[in-house]
Amino acid sequence: MSAATNPGPRAWPHLTMSPWEDTRDTLHMWTQIVGKVRLGLMPMINHWWQVPLYVSARGLTTSVMHAGDRGLEIEFDFVEHALDLRTTDGERRQVALEPRSVASFYAATMAALDELGVRVHVFPHPSEVAVAIPFDQDEVHRSYDADAAHRFWLGEVNVTVALARGQIKAKGPVAKILKLVPLTKPVFPRYKALLEEQGRTDLVNV
Repeated sequence: MSAATNPGPRAWPHLTMSPWEDTRDTLHMWTQIVGKVRLGLMPMINHWWQVPLYVSARGLTTSVMHAGDRGLEIEFDFVEHALDLRTTDGERRQVALEPRSVASFYAATMAALDELGVRVHVFPHPSEVAVAIPFDQDEVHRSYDADAAHRFWLGEVNVTVALARGQIKAKGPVAKILKLVPLTKPVFPRYKALLEEQGRTDLVNV
């Protein structure tokens, strides 16, 4: 879909689970790869606020990240269907968003970063999934429905606008959750050891 035919987020897009489930699962892995690039480049911030992707005018973006003496932005463009890698000195590479395996996407993304001269350590395994197939071995997730991805993004745009206008309010037992924080203290030594095992000593003493 080109920018000229983009209808914009005027109505909530129709998106049911079953028709786009395979695309969703593949996109989940692709976004984890880019998220881990961001994790590797950005300094640690409390609550992991340096990790998420943000809704943009064309898809989902990392925003500008530190890459040596340059800035780097990576954006999932769901209008032209490309992963767009741009640096502040004018360099640019793209990875096509199309039916392709996670292994193929991972290799292409890391190659694009290498061509841009961006050196980053990425832990090559997905997080918080039942079956964590290493990115460079994942030939299972390989679906990409461009129209469904575009509708998903339009829904994200609508949510962002609705939150900004106060049409949606986040609610939840935040106070009760905060009371559980002291109970997590025994987890921290194990977490520190896990980071050291993965070679992420840069995150141990932040």
